[in-house]
Amino acid sequence: MEKREGWGREYPDNLRNGEWEFAAFTPDRLRDTQMDTKVCMECHKGHDHLDYVKTYLAMGGKRVQIDPVSIPAGAVITTVVRCAVRPGRLKLGVGTPVTWVNADDMPHQFVVEGTGLKTDYLLKGQSGSVVIKEPGVYHYRDTFLPSVEALQGDLEVK
Repeated sequence: MEKREGWGREYPDNLRNGEWEFAAFTPDRLRDTQMDTKVCMECHKGHDHLDYVKTYLAMGGKRVQIDPVSIPAGAVITTVVRCAVRPGRLKLGVGTPVTWVNADDMPHQFVVEGTGLKTDYLLKGQSGSVVIKEPGVYHYRDTFLPSVEALQGDLEVK
């Protein structure tokens, strides 16, 4: 992200974040042309009243650690990679933990709609779990990027 006078004017109001421009880079410090920065703009749009960069660490409210929370025994696991949850639809038993493992470069947080359950903020390498105690089909989504379909899914709990 970088801010300069006049930047951002070409974007529609639903994506524009003031005069900020977004880009993603590879480990070789080259611009990642495969990354759709619309995803970045959607996430930051909710914070467009803040005219400064919020750091990766501050978003998580903690130091980066590799999997500081162990995955519960018997958990059904899904992985977040390149802004997509794989697999997106999971079948599990009542009381079985479902765990999201974040292998993505950006932080994520998942909420299971209608349950009040959500993970902590998950930085790269971290995991978060919830346990659903009633049968049903539950929709989940990423709180950072709620409109990105690849970061949504369903939990079929029997």
